[in-house]
Amino acid sequence: MCRMLLALPAAMTVACAAGISPNASVTYIAPNGVTLNRLAILPVAAAEELQGFRGVTEDSLFANATRLRPEVQVTSADETLAILEAKGHAKAYAEMVVTYEQTGLLDKEVLRRLASALDVDHLLRVHLSYSEGSSYNVFLGHRDNQLVQLAAQLWDAELGEVVWRSSGGAKVSALEFEANRKFVEILAVACRDVVGKLPAGTFNGN
Repeated sequence: MCRMLLALPAAMTVACAAGISPNASVTYIAPNGVTLNRLAILPVAAAEELQGFRGVTEDSLFANATRLRPEVQVTSADETLAILEAKGHAKAYAEMVVTYEQTGLLDKEVLRRLASALDVDHLLRVHLSYSEGSSYNVFLGHRDNQLVQLAAQLWDAELGEVVWRSSGGAKVSALEFEANRKFVEILAVACRDVVGKLPAGTFNGN
């Protein structure tokens, strides 16, 4: 499968999120021949310090996916987990994720079973992380900041492999990170820009 690495500048500044660095960007692999039909959003994986933001990230991913890809049938992270638990696949899913994080390999058979239980052809896996740093401004001097990053992958149930990747990041100040509302606004913009690079869909309701 031919893939091309693209880096596009993302205008991740909005009136309510003025603290986002103008250098924020979204990088993604553009797949050849991948078409979405039915998509399930998996529960977001997050660094320990960001566990409290998993829910709002999942909600934002779902809202943006349904808005930006209206032709695709999207299952929210909450519904995905509920279905897997109801059909007895929660343990298999958890074990598959652990194996993938350790080896970088997807269990194709388990992935197909999970997708069948969810009635989807692709699954969206997102990891939320951040790193600490500092920057210098001629007016403000040195400022502590965080680099917040969303890393997304599209898992293809038929192929049993990752067919699309996207990552988006933005610098936020320590004060913005501590102000929940401001940080949530920044997350929402990052989710929008990452999801906006998803392959197009052709869902026809069948």
